[in-house]
Amino acid sequence: MADSSQSIAIVGFSDPSDRHLADSIRSVGSLRVEEVVKPLSEINGRAVKLSQAHGVILFRTHAGSDADMKALQYIRKNAAGGARIVAMTEGTASLQSAHMLMRGGADAVLPDTVSAEELADVIQQSFGAVAAKTSASGRGQGRIISVAQSRGGVGATTVAVNLADALQSRTGRFHKTPSRSVAVVDFDLQFGAVAGFLDVQRNDSLYQLAREQVVPDDVFMEQSLVQSASGLSILPAPSKFAPLDAMTSEQVQAILKLLARNHDYVVVDLPRSLVDWISPVLEMSDRLLLVTDTAVPSIQQARRLIDVFTEDNMSLPVEIIVNFEKRPLVQGRHHKVAASVLERPLAHWLPPDPKTARNALDRGVPLSQVKLRSPLVKAFEKLGRRLATALDTSVTVTKKLG
Repeated sequence: MADSSQSIAIVGFSDPSDRHLADSIRSVGSLRVEEVVKPLSEINGRAVKLSQAHGVILFRTHAGSDADMKALQYIRKNAAGGARIVAMTEGTASLQSAHMLMRGGADAVLPDTVSAEELADVIQQSFGAVAAKTSASGRGQGRIISVAQSRGGVGATTVAVNLADALQSRTGRFHKTPSRSVAVVDFDLQFGAVAGFLDVQRNDSLYQLAREQVVPDDVFMEQSLVQSASGLSILPAPSKFAPLDAMTSEQVQAILKLLARNHDYVVVDLPRSLVDWISPVLEMSDRLLLVTDTAVPSIQQARRLIDVFTEDNMSLPVEIIVNFEKRPLVQGRHHKVAASVLERPLAHWLPPDPKTARNALDRGVPLSQVKLRSPLVKAFEKLGRRLATALDTSVTVTKKLG
């Protein structure tokens, strides 16, 4: 199968008729195997830890099991790990059942009539896919968070800039010393506004990169990054308009690889338009944050974008940020309908504070430097803490297994 560093979790193989398959996996000496007898739907938060701790999860399910489907979706939404998930169901299951499992987040679906040799081949291919993704990302400890918008004007750049500021986790008596290094990339080559939000000078590095069709290196990055007064490293959008498709996937991957190598976090402000190189950005991302409001057209567009973003990246955790709205004590009917349409909880809420937001924008500084005790600033701090905890936990698990 693969080398000794590979590990697999086997879940739900309690039926004696399935034991020969589980035993065939255990017989491979190069694999580290963890077995959980309970079905996926009954192990709760442990399933997320399994996806962070192993390269492959193989779980037994039954056609039409809503509980297992919900558990599978929960893993995909909440786990930062890159595990491939293989579902095994009845040989008589319909194509529709298999399709639903794939849509829910399974990378492969096998019938329980599969032979031990065929199962071994699928597991080997799954480990290969994990290795290819790791190689493609090529990064060390830096975590990549991409920010997208459901519509124009919903505040995605505000989220990207102030999330990056919160991720710095300042320490010291006056909270001015960043404890983490954070970079912000403005990939909107035509209308990117990160430079204006942070009062830094635009440069034409990305424009020249696109024109000359060269792959960036450390020298390029050193010459292109701009430091904001708040301590962030900024790769700004060019001052000249450039076609969004002027950059290649190889160039974008190299940029993110270099930034992630030298920063704890990389926040990517995505363009609203869909271009070919967005797919590799999503492949390298540990989280995709989709910023929206709860208006019906915004939710409809958000649903469309989720389908596009996850079509080739089903393992990508997508979290919803509701902007311009305080988290309600009790969610209204339209909130519940929105969450149902998106098939995701409305996880993060950013309350309106137009005065502080306008002041920060005019001064070219993050919100925290205008009004530290603002509810909006506190909401960003909470968002930063939650993401850092989730992503740092996945790094810790990986280190322990290494």
